[in-house]
This record gives sequence, structure tokens and C-alpha cells, in this order.
Amino acid sequence: MRIISTDFVVAGGTPLGKSITEVNGFPDEHLLGLWLPTEEGFVSGADVVSLSDLSGNGNDVSLHTTSQVPIATARGLQSPASGVGFMFDTDIPWGQEFSFVAGARITQTPASGSYPAIHQSTASFQVAGMSASNPQTGVTLNVDNQLARADVRPAMFANSSPANFGGTPRKGVNLPAAGQDAWFIAAWSFDPATKKFIFRAKASGGIMGTTSDHEATADYLAGFGGRHAFGLSRFTTSPAQGEFHGSALYDAALPASGLDDLITRMAISMRGAGIDSV
Repeated sequence: MRIISTDFVVAGGTPLGKSITEVNGFPDEHLLGLWLPTEEGFVSGADVVSLSDLSGNGNDVSLHTTSQVPIATARGLQSPASGVGFMFDTDIPWGQEFSFVAGARITQTPASGSYPAIHQSTASFQVAGMSASNPQTGVTLNVDNQLARADVRPAMFANSSPANFGGTPRKGVNLPAAGQDAWFIAAWSFDPATKKFIFRAKASGGIMGTTSDHEATADYLAGFGGRHAFGLSRFTTSPAQGEFHGSALYDAALPASGLDDLITRMAISMRGAGIDSV
């Protein structure tokens, strides 16, 4: 659904007002794809093998080879069981300027080596698909699920020296939450021209974030190839399980304020689905 609203404060704080076209609550400027399973009318308990692009741009997605098939719920999608996880492939090239936001939760029992991914390139997977180990090569967005904690730990991840954010492979935040299985929202942007990464995330508290302008990591992402993929996938052979509310992808590298706006809009969508903890 497209709605035209008015923003009464433009850049610089001048209250002149400007029209903003929204699609299901998300701004459509630079919007490449919007995937919200709760807006598709799926029957609860149904298998979901594809998602329609609600942006109207035709970027519908389907499951990656040998993915588990997620189940529709009132809150989005749910893993059928602990396993390889599920990822949806887009036809949108990886390595170009982008911003991405997603809402999810990890319910997999914490274990050493557990770093489920929610956004990565299709080129990160092995040829055999998700039934093979997922080494998460390239630069990905994943979650540290190694220990039971009172926080959620999403981060940008790159571990191919010298492409490792300057020696710290995971560049992210620790979000205070009731537990590591709490719902969270993560967003990041990348600009290959400036080599700039911006990461923002939120659980039950305020938005937190970090940045990087590590040149080797930026060049690694820009030249990696493949297409954008999102969902919930295991790291190497550690199993993954959880829930996924939805995601949006833009063809512009938004600043922190723009990512915070996307996080706020995703939180509104999630609350509409009964997820009140974000």
C-alpha cells in the first residue's frame, strides 16, 4: 500500500514540509525491495517458498538451494526445526551501494561457533547450497549466539585478512535484552565510493551503532560478487533456528539517521504483528 505523507521538518530543521511516499510504512525513495510476510496473507502454519516484493519493483524472492522451508506465523516466518536455516535469494547485485534493515530473533540453543547470518551474498554459499557448510565468506550480517546472555549481539562480519575491519572481524553492538533469543532489528549501509560502513541496531532499549571505513574490507565487499540474500542461515555447520519478521533493501547508503528511521519503521511493523519487545 502506497501512502503519501508529509514530513514537516526537512534537512536543516526548516519546517517547510515535504511529501514522502510510503510503502507499507517504509519510504519508497531508493527502495529496491520490501519483504513483509505478515502482509502477504499467508495461512498460519503454511510452508513459504517465496515472497513477493511489496515495493512494486518486481524483486520477488525464492529460497536458496537446499534451504529449509520456513513456516508462516502471525509474526512472520519461523524455522521448521533446528537445521541449516532458510535464506531467500534476490536478483539484486551485491557489492553496490546499499542500505538494509531486518527484524528477527534467534531461538537456536547457544553453542560454541554459533553465528547465524541474516544478510549476505549468494556467493557466500557453497555450490551445493545450504546443505553444505556456510562459511560466510565475504562481508555478512550475523549474530553471536555462542552463550546464553542478557543481550543480543548482531554485527557486520568479515574474516578474510586483511579484510577484517582492521583486525576485529565482528563489528557490531551488544544490545541489552531479556535474553539472547529476544527480537531485534539490525540495519547497515555501505558506500563503495567512500569505503564507509554504518551499522545500527535495536532490541528492547535504544538504538546503538558503530561505523567503519576500513578500505580492505570495503574493497572485499565491493568485489565479492553474487546477489543479496536474507533470512536466517547457519555459520559453517552450526545449526540455526529462529524467526524472521521482514526486511527492506535500498540502493542508497543512508546515514545513521536514515538507518535509525528504517529501524523505527520496522519496529512499528513488528508491533503491528504482536512483537512488542522492540
